[in-house]
Amino acid sequence: MVYPPYHFKPPVWPFSRPTLVLAHLYAVLEKAGVCDLDVIDLDLEFDHCDEGVGHFLAKAEELVEKTRPDVIGLSCKAAQFPFAALFSRKYKQSHPETKIIMGGWMPTLAPDSTLRLSECDAVIRGEGDRSLPKLIQKIDDEQWGINGVSYVSQGKQQKIIHNPNSRVLTREELDTLPLPRYDVLPSLERYQPGRVKPCFSVQASRGCSNHSCIFCWNSTKNCDTSWRARSPERVVEEIRHLVNKYGTQVIFFTDDSFGAEEEWLKKFTSQMKTEFAFGEVDYVASMRVDSVNKEALKDLYESGMRTIFHGIESGSQRCWNYLGKNYKPYVTKQYILDLIEREVQHRISPICSFIVAFPEQTENDLDQTISFCEELAIRGSIFSLQVLAPNEGTALFDVERYRSMIQSYDLFKEFNESENLSPELRTVLGDKIHEFVGYLPDFRFVKTAIPIDQLKRKYNILGEICSYSGAIRRKFKVDTLSRDGRYLKPDRASRSRFNKVIDKVRRWFR
Repeated sequence: MVYPPYHFKPPVWPFSRPTLVLAHLYAVLEKAGVCDLDVIDLDLEFDHCDEGVGHFLAKAEELVEKTRPDVIGLSCKAAQFPFAALFSRKYKQSHPETKIIMGGWMPTLAPDSTLRLSECDAVIRGEGDRSLPKLIQKIDDEQWGINGVSYVSQGKQQKIIHNPNSRVLTREELDTLPLPRYDVLPSLERYQPGRVKPCFSVQASRGCSNHSCIFCWNSTKNCDTSWRARSPERVVEEIRHLVNKYGTQVIFFTDDSFGAEEEWLKKFTSQMKTEFAFGEVDYVASMRVDSVNKEALKDLYESGMRTIFHGIESGSQRCWNYLGKNYKPYVTKQYILDLIEREVQHRISPICSFIVAFPEQTENDLDQTISFCEELAIRGSIFSLQVLAPNEGTALFDVERYRSMIQSYDLFKEFNESENLSPELRTVLGDKIHEFVGYLPDFRFVKTAIPIDQLKRKYNILGEICSYSGAIRRKFKVDTLSRDGRYLKPDRASRSRFNKVIDKVRRWFR
């Protein structure tokens, strides 16, 4: 199993954690009786980008070749796809007898493109817990008729075959999964050099409670993304294992929609408070704003939650409907402002994510977002700001009315914004990147009614708010408060100074 490189630079906290997909699939395959497994995390093997892609491909091939594999499994997101595809093609040329399987979100969203560009033998769409062991056990006989698998048929008229989607694991089946085998990965020091508080990833649930966001991978038709959670007892058992064996003190939940069911969340916080002393384990999670009960914030904090991510996306309620957010009726902008203030009062650090440049977005919508961000910053939120770049396979990309609005752009050059392709990866890939431009979200942009120069001005205003929100947030010192029952009050006095900064920014951009 090979994890393609993502950054081409030394691990930097908080982004680098032991790779969950490798540890998890190793345990799943081992339980299924697949023996003689090796894992290679290429994200740890390259610490500079001053060589061309040929140099890195050769080094990757050398590392993999030492294990003498019969089957190679690659898991990749969009950022990792170009290197994974180039590696797959190169390795197949020199080792045609070796079977190569690709999985992950990029192959799930775009199986046809993945098979064509990587020349791999098969693609696994969606969850691989069932299909991967079955495929490996039958791969010598080239029996590809397994649900969730896409492949190229043999013979004169080669064509891509998509088997039906695989049946996802039920809640009960999720609880029977083995604990991830982190002991087969490189040392923790390589992932988090000098890190005092070790951090690991945990997946408490899969899927999302809302499948309607037109820009999200959970809107794909290539797999079932319904929300299912492991039992709170099983999740806490895994955290206890990580604490006892590795001394972890911080958990990053990888869930798209953590705690989507209120009853599940109540049981989880209760289990955490029973199992761990206060402050023994901190955790970070992403939650929809309509999944957070304001009355439950005290329990969330006491159970270890320290940072919470909210994908709010816009300050326009009209845009929420357009994007498919499907918030519950009581969720308004004022509700969110009150929620953020309460989270800060309970010493939980909120991070709100916003996107710009989506279909039918108007200048007024963006102005509402700017004003909304200002109000959130005063209340103590910090931000994550993204330019919307459509992924192939999502509802935004597939619906004909949207596809005509998608045009080529390099977001890194236009907005200095690149969620998928880092400067290091661009440098490494060089001219090879042009082979993949049509399949990478970074090079797709959704037309809006707003001229590009005006859109960039609005984006930069939002960027300034994001930057200044961190300074306001640090004044609250939420993470350093002791547990003494005091509530933290937002510093209203900072509003006048904040408004002066925003006015200055707006004048400058006019």
